[in-house]
Order: sequence, then C-alpha cells, then structure tokens
Amino acid sequence: MNKKGIYILIVVVVVLLLILLISSLATPKTKPGEVPSEVPGQEEIVPAPEGGEVIPAPAEGEIVPAPEGETVTEPEMIEAPLGEFNPENINQTPPLVEEQIPAEVIKIRATTTGFEPNEFSVKAGKPVSLAITGVDATHVFKFNDPSLSNVAVGVANGETRGISFVAPSQTGDYSFYCDVPGHQARGEAGVMHVTR
Repeated sequence: MNKKGIYILIVVVVVLLLILLISSLATPKTKPGEVPSEVPGQEEIVPAPEGGEVIPAPAEGEIVPAPEGETVTEPEMIEAPLGEFNPENINQTPPLVEEQIPAEVIKIRATTTGFEPNEFSVKAGKPVSLAITGVDATHVFKFNDPSLSNVAVGVANGETRGISFVAPSQTGDYSFYCDVPGHQARGEAGVMHVTR
C-alpha cells in the first residue's frame, strides 16, 4: 500500500472514532431496556376536557377528589387460595416456599421436558391459583388465549411463584406454554380444561 492509501485509511479511522465519540456523548445514560424518566425540554401534555377548561396535573402523591356527582370505587378484590387479588391488575407473587402454598393451589413444575402436570381442570368463572416451579431452567408460563393474556408467571431455576386469576366463563380447553424461545417446541405446553 502506498503512502497516500495509508493516509486515507488513517483519516477514515479517525473520522469514525470521532463519530463514535460524539454519538456516545450525545446519548442519554440509561441502561439497556430502561426508559428515560424525563426527556429534556418535553412538557407533559394533558388534553383539555370538553368545555375547554384546563385542569393542572396533580403533583406526585397528591390525592385528588372525584368531580362532583361522581363516585369513586375501589377495585373489587377477589379471594383466592394465594390471597386477595384484583382481577383487573393480575400480578405474580414474589418467590414462594413450599410452606406458603395452600393445598388447594394447583402446583405445576416446569422442566425442560414439559409441564408436570401438563393439564388440569378448573370451574368456569371461579378464582384459580397456580404455583409454578422452575425445576431446571428459567421458564415463563403463559396462555395462548387473548382472554388470559395478562396471566403470566416467570420463574428462575429452583424458584416458585404463584398467580391468581378468574377462570374464563366460557367452558373449553385453554392451552398454555413456556414463552422462553424454543421451549414450547420441545414440549413445554399443556391445557387448562374449564368446566361448569
């Protein structure tokens, strides 16, 4: 390579390094997958209610009374074997130990060869509590049916977590699977039978 070619190569490398340096300085410092809490210069936009009256957003932690004539109700809590839950905001439990799991909870073991048991029955419209244990790897228990899309439990190897939800009112078979890539294909799937 001649001298001119070497100089061009050096200039290209220096320009690329400068571009990388500038872009790293201009990028907000967030971890991968993290959403920045504030975007500089961006204000919160709240649409004006009908009639044009603008109501300022409440400060964080401020309790705002309901508009006159409206009743605010707490979400209906439902009792299940793993405790009360809000059917509109279903969440998995923190990690559980065996002693914390009541006998009436359906216990499912997630293994690399499938779920044990890979089928169970529940009553239509009734509360259901599941305890999922990751026996040998990380697993994510989910249902295929959109009506159960908010029912999901992620467990690490050796971990047990629970979830409570209301069974669909429609009888039938509802398939479940492990949502970790490749796990369903190797047999990590099953069926929840909903009966009257």
